[in-house]
Amino acid sequence: MIIEEIKNIKSEKSDLKKFGLLIGAILLLGSLYLLWKQQHTYAVAGFILGCVFAALAFVRPVVLKPLHKAWMAMAVIMGFVMSRIIVAVVFYGMVTPIGLVGRLAGKKFLELKIDKTAASHWIRRDQAKAEKSAYERQF
Repeated sequence: MIIEEIKNIKSEKSDLKKFGLLIGAILLLGSLYLLWKQQHTYAVAGFILGCVFAALAFVRPVVLKPLHKAWMAMAVIMGFVMSRIIVAVVFYGMVTPIGLVGRLAGKKFLELKIDKTAASHWIRRDQAKAEKSAYERQF
């Protein structure tokens, strides 16, 4: 699944151009910040790299293809891992405590006990009167 997603990463000329310009802009902004913080050596290196990325984006965006593929593959892998971490945190941080508090309070979220002597397991509900306003405001 994740391998298929990595294989299907778009690397068209317009995507490569956007990638080069974005990385170039980020490096140029970073070099301005470093220049402001009096770290001239790193600022010059960031400026040169930013200019190289921006120039390649305009002149030969195809040169950026391997770097773009590697960058996007790393983004896909990070997204795969982070989505599972976020789902686990939400589940164990919210759903599990709600279930535990409900159990301690005696709340049954599901009727799981089966009455073997019952003719049907259908649970009758009171029929609510359908009014026109209920259709307009469903939730």
